[in-house]
Amino acid sequence: MNVYFARDGKMLGCYPDDGVMQLLDGHAIMTSDYFWHEGMADWQSVASKWEMPPPARSKGVPQTAERVRP
Repeated sequence: MNVYFARDGKMLGCYPDDGVMQLLDGHAIMTSDYFWHEGMADWQSVASKWEMPPPARSKGVPQTAERVRP
């Protein structure tokens, strides 16, 4: 199924529904945007159906070696 997305009253595009999480992850669409697909009466907030993916886990702050004088 194709899903249409809009932001601030402007069309962002039409995408397959199985790629929505990738669009969110890549910030091509936001949870504050709206979506519509065939069979829906009105546009709905993206946040009403999808959540932002969790942020990528950080590997932490790299440790630096302590300098030791010879």
